[in-house]
Amino acid sequence: MTHIVRSFYIDDEELLVTQYVAPYRGLARIRYTVTNRGTDPKQVSLRFRHRPQPLIAGGGYGMMGGSQGAVFPAGYTSVEKETAYDAAVLGASGIPTGWVSYSDDGSQAVGYVAVRDTATGGSNPRVERIEFVREDPGVRTLWQGAMDGDQIVDGASAMAAHYFFQAVTIEPGASDSFQLFLGNRWASEVVDSPLHASAAARPAIRLVKDPDTGEYEYAMDGDGTFEVGGYLTNRDTDLGALEAGQLRNGAVTVVLPEGLLMEDGTTTGTQTIGRLRPGETSGVSWKVKPDPANPKYGNLNIKFQFTGEVAGGVHSRTVTRPVSLPALPHALTPVIVPPPTPDDRPGGQFDMFSVPFGVQDPDPLYGLDYSSVATGEPLRPYGIYRFDPSRGEWDTYPNGLAGQLQPGRSFFVRVTERARIQVPPGSTFLNDVEEVTVPLIGRFDVPVSYGGFNMIGNPYSYPALLGEVGFLYRGRVRSYRDAWESGWLPGVVWEWDPEANNGRGGYAMAYGEDVALNPWQGYWILTNVSMEMIIEPPAARGAVPPVGELSARSVGGNGTEEALAKAMGANTLGDWLLQVRAQSATAADSSNFMGVASETATRGVTAMSIPEPPPLGAYVQLAFVKSDELGPGSLYAHDVRTMSADLGYEMVVNTNIPNETVTVDWPSIHQLPRELSLVLEDVQTGERVFMRTEAAYSFTSSEEGASRRFRILVSTRERGLQIASVTTETLARGGASIAYTLSADAEVDVVVMNAAGRVVRTVQSGEVAVAGRNVATWDGRSDQGSVVPSGRYTVRVTAHSTEGGRVSQVAGLSVN
Repeated sequence: MTHIVRSFYIDDEELLVTQYVAPYRGLARIRYTVTNRGTDPKQVSLRFRHRPQPLIAGGGYGMMGGSQGAVFPAGYTSVEKETAYDAAVLGASGIPTGWVSYSDDGSQAVGYVAVRDTATGGSNPRVERIEFVREDPGVRTLWQGAMDGDQIVDGASAMAAHYFFQAVTIEPGASDSFQLFLGNRWASEVVDSPLHASAAARPAIRLVKDPDTGEYEYAMDGDGTFEVGGYLTNRDTDLGALEAGQLRNGAVTVVLPEGLLMEDGTTTGTQTIGRLRPGETSGVSWKVKPDPANPKYGNLNIKFQFTGEVAGGVHSRTVTRPVSLPALPHALTPVIVPPPTPDDRPGGQFDMFSVPFGVQDPDPLYGLDYSSVATGEPLRPYGIYRFDPSRGEWDTYPNGLAGQLQPGRSFFVRVTERARIQVPPGSTFLNDVEEVTVPLIGRFDVPVSYGGFNMIGNPYSYPALLGEVGFLYRGRVRSYRDAWESGWLPGVVWEWDPEANNGRGGYAMAYGEDVALNPWQGYWILTNVSMEMIIEPPAARGAVPPVGELSARSVGGNGTEEALAKAMGANTLGDWLLQVRAQSATAADSSNFMGVASETATRGVTAMSIPEPPPLGAYVQLAFVKSDELGPGSLYAHDVRTMSADLGYEMVVNTNIPNETVTVDWPSIHQLPRELSLVLEDVQTGERVFMRTEAAYSFTSSEEGASRRFRILVSTRERGLQIASVTTETLARGGASIAYTLSADAEVDVVVMNAAGRVVRTVQSGEVAVAGRNVATWDGRSDQGSVVPSGRYTVRVTAHSTEGGRVSQVAGLSVN
């Protein structure tokens, strides 16, 4: 594995220190989490020492600071003598956010440490002093070097950087973290506002066993709550003008996610903070508890919003603090939205789940207890399903893969009312299992539809991050990011959200090392090659979970995580993203994006094409169609490309729902650059619509459902609308072919007029035509259906732009 976790105790074993090292965006993320396991508050500080490779010739230190001038490398100051940066003198913004050591010609960065505030990404106010010193053996200890401003530091001496973090107070049962990043590249400066915001909350809630009932419950304060807090610091450094530098009207608002409540049962609250002098900090706090009626497990993100007036300006910050809630022995399916008709099977009746416990009976029906949330009576699921990626087909209980529970696997269950899923007595926590290995089928190894889509889950009671998961292929174990960079997997996971699309259900995509695989939740992961996924137990990741057998039932509550947010593009001509949705009264598919990105960006995790998991039940599916290494007609949820002058996106809308109106829309088109023109073409009917002036396009499925092909044509409007030419050609069978060339997409009217200038036939009226050559055909008849007499006629083509402009051009036509 490419991450390292080490725990040790200090202060008579009352402070547990967990050192966590893991790859992060090309750097090593180093985090020290200190947990107070004692009964009294503890004051804790951190000192971090870093030495680069000792054989570097010449050079010095590349320093990055907010006030230093432009130096080589750009944005850095070369430090060649022992130097100290002290926040007490310079203020927090005067502390460098990172440093590098480089070779004597300045061309090679060989070591880099960046200290980042984990809440804001800016320079960390907890660092109160950085010293760059020589470490001559026998002269100085590691932490007590007498700073000598004339002492030269270079590659010939033992040079090092010492980071001194401010002391923090950690209450009993609470934790705090210090974080740095180590790597071999230059830092980039972060500009911070004078308002610094931070938040505090327990990183995880522990499970404890009630000695009277034997049931597991959350370890809370005496009143059944735990405390969260928000803290404002005035970082204005104008110490000579205290009145001008004061922070006024400070306020903190907390917004709780599903699964957490305030002490009074609400989910949001605001408190004010008085004036703060420069350098002063003040905070507010709330008491929070898990929601017993809507339990959620895994990483729950608490959002803190901060505002304040400093130096004549209003500043704001948002900080998100995750709190990890381990799984209890039960989970709830979401609220079921009644179907439009009794025979419909909306996606909201399906829930994707995994079991984070070991059960005695691996039968997914009889090995678990299902009951109605409304009545408490036993409930039999309508169906249990699991996808077989080796065959590209669904298995239905009790057949195939749907007939056996396995750690690290997930299932779909269909229920017609909200249900509780619970493990029976005698089930065990798997947290003390060394590791769980899950075989995965790769799509390049099986030439079937939706091959390579594997249904996975977290087998442990605490969440696991994707960055903490390993992948074993041909004897080599790599991290999630390394496996993606090696081409083993596309790097995305999908989650089914039954409550999405107004209770019709829908998939949501996520990627990145910080994505949490939460207990009781099921996920899809797509792999290119067949390999094994390795999930290590929570103890290896610094958690302190319960282990052993569940001797009694836990009392259930009444609960899916909100759909994952989708990032939009920068909305420039070279970087934009458009969401395209398809929906009916019964089902919907909204996780589809098309767009362009730079050549560099398309190599990233959001790569050019991202397939979508297979549908289940009554569905509407929208997918982009491409021909690639998987063969013709491969279906993708994302189609992102490098920019070219004209782009054409092919897509298909599939549904197995009979006789229902299906609507395709594009809700985010207003965010695209105005220079872009987009036209939707129904390949089956030939109908076209301007996507900027029309909000949607609808069609009706048949008795067998529908599979409808569409094309989206994208062009750049570089100048005003023009008709370059209009030509006519008399056809042998009568009538004429009328060709015209447009400089941009437009709605077009084509009419035929007689010698008196009266319109005898409207050939086209408001039809969408794309930039380039277009052809209209006239059958030689009038609007009343009679054949027109021979003679000279005039064809007029009028084009209307989406901005309201209009241009016309005429051409002659002879009818024999």
